[in-house]
Amino acid sequence: MPLRMQSNIHPSLKPIALDCREWNEHAGLSGKYERFTAAVQGYTDAPGPMHAKTGLPLDSLAHYYDLASCNAFLRGDRPMLSHTLQRAASLRTLLLSWDGMYSHMRQDLGNWSREFKYGMRAAGAAMFSWWGRAKICARLFIEIAEKDQRINTMREMRRIKRGTSDAFLIGLFPQAFNIETDFTAPKTLVPSYQALLEHWQSEDEATFTIVMQEAADFNISRSFNPCTPGGDLYQPSMPGKQTARLP
Repeated sequence: MPLRMQSNIHPSLKPIALDCREWNEHAGLSGKYERFTAAVQGYTDAPGPMHAKTGLPLDSLAHYYDLASCNAFLRGDRPMLSHTLQRAASLRTLLLSWDGMYSHMRQDLGNWSREFKYGMRAAGAAMFSWWGRAKICARLFIEIAEKDQRINTMREMRRIKRGTSDAFLIGLFPQAFNIETDFTAPKTLVPSYQALLEHWQSEDEATFTIVMQEAADFNISRSFNPCTPGGDLYQPSMPGKQTARLP
């Protein structure tokens, strides 16, 4: 019997438990995992430079593990969650590196930034203390954001323009990894994220718990169901946390 962790999920997440289970059951019956894996393997086995479309099945495979992680978390299956979440985070770091490569190749284009997605991809490695990969992902994300700022000079054109998770991570990564940046979000960081940015290194457990909980509550309050139509526009990157619905 799999080890079960104590269920302590946010009330707003409970309604998606059935959706996640049904999505995973359908994925299993329809052979999604096998198709996505075979497609990625086919591209990697092909001779010559990697095909530009390799990222498509890679993204689909990562999304499969995203939803599998949500399902495992909501069922309280700790061993499965550990397995699927690490797979999801690892694939997301690969996708960020893939897109970062193309962004670097085209310094004249500022359309690579994707709100919420890229930031969560960059944060995944740090969540598992994969510090080498985490620093690389942090640099990539900041470089993409800086290019967005440099090229998309009109505020309404900016791809990363809200004072939410992306702006928070671009404030956090330079502190954590000693990375210099001139990025400035067009909108002020929301208060809950600003408080966390100021106290994330606090050794006062009570203070950290308060600011972390407030930031988590804000994130959950701006969520939608990733299993419903449109839900995969912003795929989940943390177990039990639905993905951010933009303001």
